[in-house]
Amino acid sequence: MKVIKKAAQVVSDLIDFMFILFFLLVMALGIYMVYDIHMVYKAADNDALLKFKPGNERHEEEDKRLLDAYVAWLSVEGTSIEFPVMQGSDNDEFLNKNPFGEYSLAGSIFLDCRNDARFGDEYSVLYGHHMSGDAMFGKLDAYLDAGYLETHAYGTLTETDGTEHPFRLFALTRGGNWSIVKRISGSST
Repeated sequence: MKVIKKAAQVVSDLIDFMFILFFLLVMALGIYMVYDIHMVYKAADNDALLKFKPGNERHEEEDKRLLDAYVAWLSVEGTSIEFPVMQGSDNDEFLNKNPFGEYSLAGSIFLDCRNDARFGDEYSVLYGHHMSGDAMFGKLDAYLDAGYLETHAYGTLTETDGTEHPFRLFALTRGGNWSIVKRISGSST
């Protein structure tokens, strides 16, 4: 009888140990997931990219870090929307790649591969992830307020050679958060 009681106690202790081990593994996985999400959002709001904005003092060596796919800089006045615009050979290239060509779940803002890199097309389509926490194009949520749209409607696409393409945002749909822009004609520098 004592042998059976002792065996039952060993099995019970083993089950308790397995449950504790399982919950510790789940907790460790949860901590890792929170850290991973934090790093994704940190990469999406990388202020280090601001040194590549046209007009900022740069060094030629630093400029080489950006890929040849860098075609313009996107700025929307009065907002923190300040990003390099990339253009790949297809529309998947910068979906999960930062402007330096490194893997990044947040990806980059990029111009449709079918558009003219000099923005000569009637319509130019820019893509970027809509992320929570105002990261990347998640900042467009503020435009759902009509007052915000009125006070933050203007922006500029500046090509790498300094040519500017001013635009005005004039609408935003609620469903897909697509921003609708109109190029301000006759104002290319």
